[in-house]
Amino acid sequence: MRILSIILFIVIALGGCAKSPYPYVADEVMQPDGTTTIHIRDLEVVDTSWTKWNLFWATAAVTGAALDVHSTVGALNRGCHEENPIYGSDPSTGVLVLGKLLGLGIVYAVTEYVVAPEDRQELRNYGYAPLALLNVGVAAHNYGLNCD
Repeated sequence: MRILSIILFIVIALGGCAKSPYPYVADEVMQPDGTTTIHIRDLEVVDTSWTKWNLFWATAAVTGAALDVHSTVGALNRGCHEENPIYGSDPSTGVLVLGKLLGLGIVYAVTEYVVAPEDRQELRNYGYAPLALLNVGVAAHNYGLNCD
């Protein structure tokens, strides 16, 4: 549990460090006479708004995570045990929810703060779509389990 708290703290801390508050770039240019001139130019504005596909896959990832937690809790109540070694054989609902939030948080932090602004719209889909498909598939498997 302590390692999950540390990872969550790092993900949250990354959010505050990545964006520059200055909307310009300052370039130092060395002149032939040995003096330095500073040229200030505006940053290029890049559209990083969420597209309809970004919203679709992010919503699907959150829904898939909720379905996975619900199906896992149901399976545990029917006598099954968790196969994921990270969670242990009988995890609490809180641990399952924390694990899903951590996964979603990592994808969000990477796509919003690590990826270059011009690539965000495309890479959001590559982050959230696999997470959504994986969680929905696991949930479908869990709903079909009968461990009585």
